[in-house]
Amino acid sequence: MAMFDTHRAVKKLTGAGFSEDQAEALIDAVRDEQEALATKADLLAVRADLREEISALRAEVKEDIAALRAELKEDMAALRTEVKEDIAALRAESKEDIAVLRADNNAIRSEMQALELRMTLRLGGLVAAGVAILAVLELIP
Repeated sequence: MAMFDTHRAVKKLTGAGFSEDQAEALIDAVRDEQEALATKADLLAVRADLREEISALRAEVKEDIAALRAELKEDMAALRTEVKEDIAALRAESKEDIAVLRADNNAIRSEMQALELRMTLRLGGLVAAGVAILAVLELIP
C-alpha cells in the first residue's frame, strides 16, 4: 500500500480553510477507508491467483472430459457387444422357428398325401361297387 503523508494533507486542508480538528478528522476517515482499498499490488496478486485457479480448473475439466470420454467408449463397446449377442440370439431363434415350421409343413404335406391316397382308394372302391351294381342290375331283367 502506498504511504499517505497525513501531515502534508492536514496542511493543505488547513490552508484551504479547514480547522485543524476538521482536517485531522477528515484525514483519519480517509486513512481508515484507504486501508480497506486494494492496491495495484493486491489486484495483481489476486489476478495471478485467479489465473492459477483457472489453469488448475481447466486441467481438471480436461481430465474429467478425458475420463468421461473413455468411460463412454467402454459403455458403447459393451453395448455394441450386447446388441451383437442379442442379434445372434434372435437369428438362432428365427432359424429354429423356421426349421420347426418347415417340419410342420412337411408333416402336413405327408398327411395330405396319405389322405389323398386313402380318398383315391375309397373313390376307386365306390366306382368299382357302382360298376358291379350296374352290372348286376343289367343282368337282372
